[in-house]
Amino acid sequence: MYGIVAKNEKDYKKAIEMFNQVEQLSTNFAINYLYLAETYYQMGDYSWSNSSIEKYIQLCPKDDWGYYVMYRNHLMRKDYNIAKSSLIKAMRINNCIDYRIYLAELESLLKNHQGAIEALCSIPNKNGEILNELGINYLAIENYKKGIDVDDNNIYLD
Repeated sequence: MYGIVAKNEKDYKKAIEMFNQVEQLSTNFAINYLYLAETYYQMGDYSWSNSSIEKYIQLCPKDDWGYYVMYRNHLMRKDYNIAKSSLIKAMRINNCIDYRIYLAELESLLKNHQGAIEALCSIPNKNGEILNELGINYLAIENYKKGIDVDDNNIYLD
């Protein structure tokens, strides 16, 4: 509890100290590793965040959030392929729209515009922002007809 308060007050050193004390009491308290990973992430220490989230994943392998945190850490480190692998693991557990959007953004970073298009096309009820990204990715692969059709909200996806 004190570690969470310290983390929320941005007293990261104190938060880590408190979370480490909890770890000494019980190495099976999974949420403690999640809080520790989040604290390291907020500090910008993605290596230590990954170390903590790996322990969380070992205890909670069916929770997509651990893989999402791993994705986010690798994304910040610009380890895009490892980030993608972590995000796909999260998507296997919870194929939510947010993860599909993140995958499309990541595919665009990797210059895999076809992968971005596939991720965006898998999203039901596309809003204007998603349609815009879809159009941009079609234009990036020089499919101007589809890019323009999507831009005009006339989606013709073969």
